[in-house]
Amino acid sequence: MLSCASFVFFHVVPPFSDGVAILRARIAEGKNLTIFCDGEQSRDFTCGNDVVRAKMLTGTLAMGAGKVMAITSGKPITMNELTGIVFEVCKQEKPR
Repeated sequence: MLSCASFVFFHVVPPFSDGVAILRARIAEGKNLTIFCDGEQSRDFTCGNDVVRAKMLTGTLAMGAGKVMAITSGKPITMNELTGIVFEVCKQEKPR
C-alpha cells in the first residue's frame, strides 16, 4: 500500500517577498498606504523555502504517512505590526 501525506499551506511567500518589497518601496518613497479595516487582521506568512523543507522531511519520516499537515510559520502578524516593522527598517515615522 502506498503511503501519502496531505498538506495545507498558509500564505506562502518567496524569500524576500515581492509584497513586502513593494510595501518597503512605497514607505521609502513617502507614498500613501492603503490598509483595509483596522489593520488588525493577521496573516501567518510562510517562506517558500520552509514549505520545501517540510515536504522533504515528510518524505523521510514515517510520521507523515496518512496525515494532513498544516505548513505555517506559527507566527501570525497583523498588518499594523508588519507595516510598523517596515517603517522601522526604513527609518521612517509611522503615521497615526
